[in-house]
Amino acid sequence: GFADLVAQKRGTSDGSTIYMLALGRTAILDLRNCAAAAAPDYAIVTETSTSDDGTARIRSFAPISVDSLRDIATESSVVYTEHRKGHQVRARRVVRVGSIELASTPLPTPPAEEVAAALLDAIRKLGGVFDA
Repeated sequence: GFADLVAQKRGTSDGSTIYMLALGRTAILDLRNCAAAAAPDYAIVTETSTSDDGTARIRSFAPISVDSLRDIATESSVVYTEHRKGHQVRARRVVRVGSIELASTPLPTPPAEEVAAALLDAIRKLGGVFDA
């Protein structure tokens, strides 16, 4: 499949467009050196290069619609803590292609076991619980 070639536009910087690649890395598209009139919201990246400063640059791409991406997306339920809100436990249904999130919908409060697991994970990340 081509899921690992998907990129989502995230913003602009110094005349270039910043993309998040499905593999979790960012890459820059410089439209000044490109035949495209505008940077698409989503693209299939077919060629990249890494410049001397370590920045990934998109050299070749093709636009793709979000509707086409939904055909290859996976859907899952995610239970997590919101650390900015006192580690409140939340749940949501996520539609994604690799690390690119296409949609997210809140879910009701998860079962007690999932709440406990999410809180233990948060405590581990803070350095408070160690696996024996």
